[in-house]
Amino acid sequence: MGKRNINQMIETDIERYKKHTDIYENKKKVQIIYLDLTTDDFYKEYSTESLLKNEVYEFIEDTYDVFVTNEKKFKLVIEYPTDMEEAERRKIEYLLSVHYAVKLDEIKKDIRHEIAVGTILFIIGLLILIPAIIISRKLEILGRVMEIISWAFIWEAALRFFLETTANYRERIKYKELYMMAHDYHDEQKRIRKN
Repeated sequence: MGKRNINQMIETDIERYKKHTDIYENKKKVQIIYLDLTTDDFYKEYSTESLLKNEVYEFIEDTYDVFVTNEKKFKLVIEYPTDMEEAERRKIEYLLSVHYAVKLDEIKKDIRHEIAVGTILFIIGLLILIPAIIISRKLEILGRVMEIISWAFIWEAALRFFLETTANYRERIKYKELYMMAHDYHDEQKRIRKN
């Protein structure tokens, strides 16, 4: 089975999946994430209706993960229970925006932390490497051991800079798009309420 066949099979399976979910594209090639809040209680227990269940966010994020492509935008559509008051709808819109704002802020802190730790590890590695090179002229075994230790620090710094930070940047892009999607939905609903 060639690479082309596998890629075609993957695309076919994803298209089938799209047809059997509540995700669809509108004419402007915008992916619609359809969130149905009519079927279940969507507040976390013990939160006095101030937090949404994790399942709501997981659905949105899982949908984003499956259908994200560089050229497509996402739009949120929420179906509320018919008897829900307008104030509660606004609260849910606000909770979605705030959740993704908090996630975005956490990711930014994680990125800064990884860069700081990576920098410190790199400096420690260099501070061990320079004396190791000098010592290895007189005490070869000790110098080599110190070199290995320094390279371990430098390697860990490189992992943090390139792997951890890159993964965090991808998460940051994801949460930024989800935040903007939730915020756009909130703004759109405000305009509808004014009219």
